[in-house]
Amino acid sequence: MVLVAITTWVRMAGLSNNSFTQDESTMVLFARGVLERGYPFLRQGSSDFIISTYELVPYPIALAIKLFGDTEITARLPAVAFSGLTTWLIMRFATELFDRRTGALASLLFALLPWSIYWGRNAFYPSQVALATLLSTMAVFRLISGLPLRPRDYLNIWLAVVFMYLTWEGSIGMLPTFFIVLLMLSWGRWNWLRDIHAWTAAIGIVAVVVAQLTWRTVLREPYQGVVIGRSEVSSAELAFMSPSFDPLYYLVQLASGSHLLIAASLLIGLFWWRRSMPMRYLGLIVLLYGTIMTTLLGYYALRYVFLCAPLLLIMVAAATVMLADQITNRAPKLSAAALGGLTTLHLAVATPWSLNPSQLFQSTESLRVPNELRDDMPGFSFREIAQELLKRIQPGDVIIVQAPFPFQAYGGGQGDYFLQTQTASSVFLTETSLPRYTDKWAGNPVLRTKAELDEVMAKHDRVWFLSAPDGATQGIIGKELYSTILRSFELVIDRGDGRLFLWINPGGETSSNASS
Repeated sequence: MVLVAITTWVRMAGLSNNSFTQDESTMVLFARGVLERGYPFLRQGSSDFIISTYELVPYPIALAIKLFGDTEITARLPAVAFSGLTTWLIMRFATELFDRRTGALASLLFALLPWSIYWGRNAFYPSQVALATLLSTMAVFRLISGLPLRPRDYLNIWLAVVFMYLTWEGSIGMLPTFFIVLLMLSWGRWNWLRDIHAWTAAIGIVAVVVAQLTWRTVLREPYQGVVIGRSEVSSAELAFMSPSFDPLYYLVQLASGSHLLIAASLLIGLFWWRRSMPMRYLGLIVLLYGTIMTTLLGYYALRYVFLCAPLLLIMVAAATVMLADQITNRAPKLSAAALGGLTTLHLAVATPWSLNPSQLFQSTESLRVPNELRDDMPGFSFREIAQELLKRIQPGDVIIVQAPFPFQAYGGGQGDYFLQTQTASSVFLTETSLPRYTDKWAGNPVLRTKAELDEVMAKHDRVWFLSAPDGATQGIIGKELYSTILRSFELVIDRGDGRLFLWINPGGETSSNASS
């Protein structure tokens, strides 16, 4: 309970420091749809979009909003709760697999690791799917543990896997992973393969996967578009045939900064794989899942493997305890001191307040640590930009917004236009949107050239441009058009990676109160 309390306190302490990200705001809007109609949906222009992935994520957020009000803190409370539950389950599972020392150390590392803290404060899916994956791993382990199997064991597997899959469909990579690991570690013991309850659970899992993919396909309207991005991935692909294939992506990213000693502990743990079946079980799951996500998915993101973080930390803790015991095998009374020293060494690197080796490399671009692995990043400035615009906006103003959902989550509506001159985000063409494309988020008309932007400016007296995130905006509209905006628009506010611009028609009203 102390470890759960530490986990909760660390995350609650900075819960409202940063504004919603684009992904968080999407889940918040879906959650508001749950409160409005009972199921997650959001509005795209004149139509509604029903959720077709992350189906279970909006419901806990909707419950928190219903109970405590619609704020940033309440929207993120489920992530905090899932982190606390994960800490508790790590303690239970690691103690079952190894001993209480391993459970305590693994839980402590999860409570204080910057990567875990980041997602424990974020309303997107990773915190929830990590809990679901840990539950699934615990349920599947019973099949190879040698314990007598009961019908409810297979029911637990079905519930946990369905919870995991409907939280994030990318976790489907865990299904072949679990099956292969079961075959490898229970070779010659096929009782579970002959159990009708095992087949019932397997058929039930397949039925849910097929139903979800069918639903996702049915919801796609017959439109034309220029489509690019992760959301269009519907099946595995031979990513290793692509020029962008990066087999070392996850190894390089996760072995940096606060994870240096964690990576070293995993390497040390290899010496105990032969003698420790639990270590092999966890290690094979992480290894196979990482291989699948690297070779069969053409996109890479650290959040895709965060669901393995609890399993990794259990392995790290087990290796640390085994190393302490090995060092002091001739003096058992010194084992506690050795373990205390190794734990202190871990905490001296793998916490937000400790010595961070990545600080040595901040000036080296190739060794820069990803944002989610650090606890000192300011985040996006969507909140500040939206608040400043809402203070200044006047009737009849036109808003060009590059990230509609955060703006809408903060009460600013969907905006009017989306600006993109290069193919960097999916745009669609429907019968009602002709002759313009619409953006993939709010369904706003897309301005594709400077001439189209000039046309909008000629028809209105005041045009706002929300360039947030500003770095991404510069990439999708091009340097030439961005330079034109800098010359023609007034910079009203500049916060972090967000900028708010205002253009006032010289032939219309004066600019005396433009930025007052």
